[in-house]
Amino acid sequence: MTHEQILSELEQLASNCGISIRYEKGDFDGGYCVLKAERLIVINKRLVLARRTFCVGQGLAEVALMKCT
Repeated sequence: MTHEQILSELEQLASNCGISIRYEKGDFDGGYCVLKAERLIVINKRLVLARRTFCVGQGLAEVALMKCT
């Protein structure tokens, strides 16, 4: 499986769980947060694909995925 495929699967999982993923510029890697009651994973869009994939996976790991069925 390629990083593109893994990232796509993780983005779909996040969507199914009601978590938005935003790709923004900044001085950070990324992670899970709650902003005004919206659950988000914010990722630095300047990261290489492998690092973006890791950050999305790590953000999802912080959420109780058992509730996302």
